[in-house]
Amino acid sequence: MKTFKSIALIVLLFAFACKGGPGGKGPGDVYKDAMMKIADGKYEAAMEMMAQKDDNEMTNEEREKTMGMLGMTNAAIQAKGGIKKIEILSEEISEDGVRANIEYKITFGNGEVNEDDNELIKEDGKWKLLGL
Repeated sequence: MKTFKSIALIVLLFAFACKGGPGGKGPGDVYKDAMMKIADGKYEAAMEMMAQKDDNEMTNEEREKTMGMLGMTNAAIQAKGGIKKIEILSEEISEDGVRANIEYKITFGNGEVNEDDNELIKEDGKWKLLGL
């Protein structure tokens, strides 16, 4: 029994290390979370999960454009019956651990399926989307 607990602990620690530790999210998890926030109309929370083009703060005009794009994405999602399921088909992290590319499949409420890919970048230890 003691051996089983030791093995279980090692497996658990390895799983946390692969995901970035307790509470850490891998690139695929971040993408799923961001898309669900957009689908739920939580645009501010979704924007926090997006990488900035540079170190400067977003201007009010850029912020309004981004919020408008998120609103249009939400409208498209709702027109398809919402998100039923998001599957991460693959997740590739660069050797330096700073960039990642995911391939995903979204199944909408109306049965329509969309497969595509997305790139993420690690900023301050957190994965952030480079675009939708």
